[in-house]
Amino acid sequence: MLKLVVIAVVVGISFASPAKSRVDEENCPFNDEGFNGQCYYFNANSMNFEDANTACKALNHEFVTILGQKVQNFINYHAYGLQSWIGIRLVNGDWQWNSNGEIVKPTFTNWENQKVPTDPAKACAIIDGSKNGVWRAVSCTDMNWSICQMAAPQ
Repeated sequence: MLKLVVIAVVVGISFASPAKSRVDEENCPFNDEGFNGQCYYFNANSMNFEDANTACKALNHEFVTILGQKVQNFINYHAYGLQSWIGIRLVNGDWQWNSNGEIVKPTFTNWENQKVPTDPAKACAIIDGSKNGVWRAVSCTDMNWSICQMAAPQ
């Protein structure tokens, strides 16, 4: 009987203790959504790519970087029906993320029709929430909403 009580207490404690990243996410700024140790801000102001990037930086965020399916699903859920800038750009013929000043080549993509765009006139990208979250290459001067992210505060 004592073993059963000890096991129940240990199991109860392990399930009751929140993961550290969840605690961090609760420290996200008021208008941000926390997920996986990051804070995401969904900016409802239509701007071109450069202005949206500047707006993210003014909030101490950067453009969102989508490096895997879990983040893709989270972003798609929150951007449902909307077209929003993401932080990937076509530079010298290659798509790349700028994450904290570090250039990162994508290992995960969600391009429309699974086809990597190559048109230099469409060197910026949006996530298209009206098309199940596919990424589309568009002109950097187009006006779209944007998604910013920052590491969740400790």
